[in-house]
Amino acid sequence: MSKTRSKVKTAVTVILVIILLILSLGLLARFTNVFGNKIAVTYNGTKITKDFEGLEIDSGTEIEVKAPGEYEVKIYAEGSAESDFSFTVDGREYSWVEDIAGANGGGGEEFTEVFEIEKTEKGFKISGGIKKSIERHLAGGGDRAAGGAPCGR
Repeated sequence: MSKTRSKVKTAVTVILVIILLILSLGLLARFTNVFGNKIAVTYNGTKITKDFEGLEIDSGTEIEVKAPGEYEVKIYAEGSAESDFSFTVDGREYSWVEDIAGANGGGGEEFTEVFEIEKTEKGFKISGGIKKSIERHLAGGGDRAAGGAPCGR
């Protein structure tokens, strides 16, 4: 009977050690933010999150980025019915929301190439204005579909 008791005692000890290891790893992961967002973006002292709205960035202002490794900067058009406006290119009228921000299945037209992005020690700087960007993009800087519509359509 003492052999059986010894085996049960050993099995219980092994199970407890495994549970203790799992709990320790879980706590370590929680405190070191292993599974959380490792990228922090700050502009003029304000932390920028995924659902941040209404950000106006002055040309040449530095945006701080804290990331564990390399990162890539992408700029996409965005808009809503409240902020929609129309503009004319080569005699054809376009809607910002329908033709630009609504392009690519609602993901918005990518404008990264028409801005000047300079990586810095703390993050990056974006230069250029929206007027300059639209002019460069629609004047041949971006792809056009049949009929001269901006890319994404």
